[in-house]
Amino acid sequence: MIVPNGEFYASKVCDSFEQSVDEALEALEKQLVKHKEKLRNK
Repeated sequence: MIVPNGEFYASKVCDSFEQSVDEALEALEKQLVKHKEKLRNK
């Protein structure tokens, strides 16, 4: 995911591919929410 101020990155190791994707997606969503909150507070 590319944003004007950098990139988000998540890597997860799990028993199944699907579980890894789900957990990595959750981590990326958290990073995106944090980034948006920082932008709003400026």
